[in-house]
Amino acid sequence: MKKMLRIAAALAALLAMTNFIGCKNDDDDDGDVAVTDVKITSTVTEVTAGETIILKAEVLPAGATNKTVTWTSSDATVATVKEGVVTGVAAGTATITAKAGEKTDAVDVTVKAAVVPSTKVLDVVYDLNKGLPTGFPTEDTLISADWDAPTATPATNDITWTWIAAKTRKVRNNGGLQVSNGSSAEDMITLSADSDFTVTVTYKFAGAYAADKVRCITVGDKSDSMASDTDRTKEYTLTTTAAKTATIAMNGMKLLKVETKAAN
Repeated sequence: MKKMLRIAAALAALLAMTNFIGCKNDDDDDGDVAVTDVKITSTVTEVTAGETIILKAEVLPAGATNKTVTWTSSDATVATVKEGVVTGVAAGTATITAKAGEKTDAVDVTVKAAVVPSTKVLDVVYDLNKGLPTGFPTEDTLISADWDAPTATPATNDITWTWIAAKTRKVRNNGGLQVSNGSSAEDMITLSADSDFTVTVTYKFAGAYAADKVRCITVGDKSDSMASDTDRTKEYTLTTTAAKTATIAMNGMKLLKVETKAAN
C-alpha cells in the first residue's frame, strides 16, 4: 500500500513539474511588450483649408512590440488625417486622435478658412472725369520716343505705363486722350506690372474724319474698329487679361478711361 502511495506521489510531482515547465514555455512564446502610453508630440495644431500639417506621436515604451499608430479625425468635413498628415478642409475644429495598442491621445486642430484673392482696383491710370495724371499734356503737345511717361495717380499704384510714339506725333487732350494720325504702330501705351492684371479701356470715336476712314483700337489681344459714320457719342469698352504687360494702340480713337485690376 505504501509503495503504491509513493508511486502516486511521484507521478503527481512529475505532472506538476510538467505543468510548470509548460507554463514557462507559454510565457516565452507570448513575450510581447504591450504599449503603455502614446503621446502626440507636435505643437502645431492650426492649418489653413487646403493646406497640411504633420502630427507626430511617441509610443511608450520604446521597446513596445507593436508601435503602429492609427490616426482618426472627429470631423472629416473640417479636417482629414492619414498617417499623421492633417489636411484642412473647411473652417472649424476637429479632434485628431492617435491610437497605439489600447492607448490613445488627441489634440484639437483648428482649420482657418482659405483667403480667396479678390479682384480689386489697383489703379485708375487715366480717367477724364477725375483729372489727368501728373505730367500729362493739357494741350496739343509734340512727343518723342524717349518722352517720360506721366505719373499715374495715386502714387502707390502697382501699374506703370510707358509711351512709345514717333517724334512727329501729337498728344491731344480733346475731351479724351488721342494720338493724332495714330495709324503708326509706334503710337502705343504699354502697361506693365509685376503680376498678371486685367485692363479695361473706355474709348470713343474721335470723329471729324472722311467717310472711307476706319478707326480702330487694340487693347492687348482684343480689338475694335468702326467707320466715321458710327455713333460718335457712344462710349465703348474693351477688357483683356494681360500676362504682366498690355499694350493699347490707337487709331482715330480717344481714350476716356484706363482701369487696371488684379487678375483672379
